[in-house]
Amino acid sequence: DYVGKNIPTSDGEHVMVLLKEIDGKDAVVLMSYKEES
Repeated sequence: DYVGKNIPTSDGEHVMVLLKEIDGKDAVVLMSYKEES
């Protein structure tokens, strides 16, 4: 089944989706990062 979810993020954040078959675990992680200029 597919269930959609909207996760608001700021310009310095992104959503990482991990899959058990590829990454060894199922997870959704909100990552923060700084852009380098």
